[in-house]
Amino acid sequence: MTSTMRACIGVVLAGLACACGENDEQPSPESGIDMLDPADPHYGKTYAEWAGEWVQFINDTAPPDCANPIMDTTGEHCALYQDPASDVFMLAGNYGGVSIRTECVVPANKALFFPLLGSSGDNAGVPQDMLLPDAEIKAFLESSFELMEEDSLKLEIDGHAIGDLERGAVDTAPYVIELEPEANIYTCQMVDGVEGEFAGYVAGYWAMLAPLEPGPHTISFGGTQSASPQGQKTTVDVTYELTVE
Repeated sequence: MTSTMRACIGVVLAGLACACGENDEQPSPESGIDMLDPADPHYGKTYAEWAGEWVQFINDTAPPDCANPIMDTTGEHCALYQDPASDVFMLAGNYGGVSIRTECVVPANKALFFPLLGSSGDNAGVPQDMLLPDAEIKAFLESSFELMEEDSLKLEIDGHAIGDLERGAVDTAPYVIELEPEANIYTCQMVDGVEGEFAGYVAGYWAMLAPLEPGPHTISFGGTQSASPQGQKTTVDVTYELTVE
C-alpha cells in the first residue's frame, strides 16, 4: 500500500459463504454445495454491494482490539466487527502468503462472504494535497482487476472443489464507507482525524456460501495477482478450519 492508495488483496478471504434469501441455491451435483449464484441478489444485496459492505467491515477495525481481520494469524478474532443484525458473516483473506486459521467460530445460520482476490481504494486517510480524483481511483482498481489471474482462483469447502469461480467477478464497483470518529482502522494506525464518508471502488473475485451445518468445516481459497500497481506478484492462500455453532 502507498500513502495515496490502499489495496487489500485477497481475504477472507481474507480476505467465505451464505444462504439464499429469496433465491434457491444451486448446489453442485458432486458435493451438494456451491457458491450462491452471483447473478442474483442474496440477503437484499448483489455481490458488488456485499463487496462494498466487506470494505466497511475491514475499516471498522478499531480500538481497543485493533485486531485487523486480514492480519489475524489464528482466526480467533474473526467475530470482531461483524454486524450482529446481519445474516452474513464476513471472512478475510491476507495480503499475500499462506494463512491457516484454526480458531474461528461462526454463528449458525449465517451466510459467509469473502474475496478470493480483492482490491479496494478510496481517499480515506489521504492528506488534502494528495487526494486522488474519482477517475484515477477507478482506473487504479480497473488495472488491479486486470492483473488477477482467473485460472489461479481456488475455493474448496470440506475438500470439495468449487468450479467456475470467475462467476464471482466484481469489476470495479463503487462503494461508500462511513468511518466513526476515533473508532476506525486509521485510529489503530495512529492517524487521527479520519472520519465521515469516503467514496471508492472495489474489484475482485468473491464468493458467498449458504450457512454451513453446525460443526467443524474447512474452507480454503485464494489466487494470484500477476503483479500489483507496484509491480509485485501476490499469491493469496487462506484456510479456515472453522466451527459453526
